[in-house]
Amino acid sequence: MIMRKLFFLLVLILFSHSIYSQINLPLQFNETQYNFGVVKEETEKITHTFKFKNISKDAVVISNVSTACGCTAGEWTKIPIGQSEEGSIVVTYTTSSRAGKFSQPVVVYLNKDTIGSIKLIVYGEVLPRAKTKFDYYPIPVGNLRFKTTHIAFNKIYNDAVSTDTMFIYNDWRQPMSVALQDAPEFITYQAIPRILKPYENGMVILKYDASKRKDFGLIFDKLILLTDDSIESAKTFHISAEIMENFSNLNLNDLKNAPDMVFETETFNFDTINEGDILSRVFKFSNPGINDLLFRKISTSCGCTASNISSNIIKSGQEGTITVDFNTLHKKGYQRQTITIINNNPHKPTVKLVIQGYVVPKK
Repeated sequence: MIMRKLFFLLVLILFSHSIYSQINLPLQFNETQYNFGVVKEETEKITHTFKFKNISKDAVVISNVSTACGCTAGEWTKIPIGQSEEGSIVVTYTTSSRAGKFSQPVVVYLNKDTIGSIKLIVYGEVLPRAKTKFDYYPIPVGNLRFKTTHIAFNKIYNDAVSTDTMFIYNDWRQPMSVALQDAPEFITYQAIPRILKPYENGMVILKYDASKRKDFGLIFDKLILLTDDSIESAKTFHISAEIMENFSNLNLNDLKNAPDMVFETETFNFDTINEGDILSRVFKFSNPGINDLLFRKISTSCGCTASNISSNIIKSGQEGTITVDFNTLHKKGYQRQTITIINNNPHKPTVKLVIQGYVVPKK
């Protein structure tokens, strides 16, 4: 019973102290909250001025005004505010790309927060502006606008075909023909329509045949859309795909007899070396599986790193090595380079080796 009374007494003291602190702050604001109401996004910026008066006997300095978001900014009276003097804090909220309801705190720090802080709040609702063709097709290349100039096919099995669509808009007063220039064997396309009328939407349907790409891992390719645009007829865009081997047709016996790839270690920490040095590291591995271990592809995360494998085929029970050379020229500070190995092990078709450490800059 006594402990409960002490607890409530402590809560009362803390609550009273909090109220006392708020009431006895030296600056008295006309208001601490402001409702902007409903505003349009195209307004771009809205502002409100919070006015205050120094009700203390001493001069007060606003040392900082902090906001929780880059969309909100505060400007304030920088000079000391004497007894009975007035000042203001102008809060600006950016409505661009901020559709919806908002509530943003603004914290005013006094005398480097030695005498407390005051929290202001601005809130309201931003109505989204109507979307234009420039919103739907934000990337201009000459008179043709793109929704994106990078088509990501993401993950594709090496025996599959994936389809995606590139959306375009003719922002020209004349018709514009559209065709893919020198399309590679693994890409087929259909332009709809073949000739875009002035200010007309269109699309280019792309089909990616991974079996004809004959590669593995993450692959980037550059394609050219050829038009009769008077400003820039050849328009470059990029495609990417991550091609993976399809193991879905393997039965239980195939999986049991599958190859394996086991490294002594997959990470090497070189501690510290000097900029310009070439670090060489040999990673040893073995194939404890039954069938031959085949290497599909080895790639590095940086042109500064090169790799060399002892053999592209490692039979059951055999060992092999991958030698990695890391050139630290123009490299400074902490470094982490990866070597990605794609193989025919259905249980772990991708292995990442890591070389990491600190490169001491040249003096």
